[in-house]
Amino acid sequence: MAKINDLLTSTPDFGLFDAEGVSIFTAAELKSQIEATIFSLSFEKEMGDLGPARDETKEIDLYYKEREWRLVPSALTVLSGAAKLKAGTSIYFYPFDRNDVNMIVVPNEEMRTIVLNYFLSLGNSADERLKRFAENPLPVINYDDLHRW
Repeated sequence: MAKINDLLTSTPDFGLFDAEGVSIFTAAELKSQIEATIFSLSFEKEMGDLGPARDETKEIDLYYKEREWRLVPSALTVLSGAAKLKAGTSIYFYPFDRNDVNMIVVPNEEMRTIVLNYFLSLGNSADERLKRFAENPLPVINYDDLHRW
């Protein structure tokens, strides 16, 4: 699939043809199929025992208990209404409010500080929706804090 995607990028008129030269898939159709495949596979993940826990205990990390958002840009998210077009632009975004998020888990303490400072900086935003993130900051924890629960 990656090889086809590379060909689509480097050769805009690329397509798949049968032995008689009749088009089977156009470049646009192939791009659409690749997007749909990537979208579908983005929800795949290992379940169960993935080996020793990262916190170096004897427990295992059971990732199937995770509950996270996976926002994957695709035509499907636009058609479903999950992604919205920003007025006057070609930029899509995923609208959500402060109440839609319970906590943010980041990989380390440095990233935790960066994310928390970002949320606090939103208090200066002209956008009232973003200001609410600063008024009631989300709990931002790093992965290593999780083993304390």
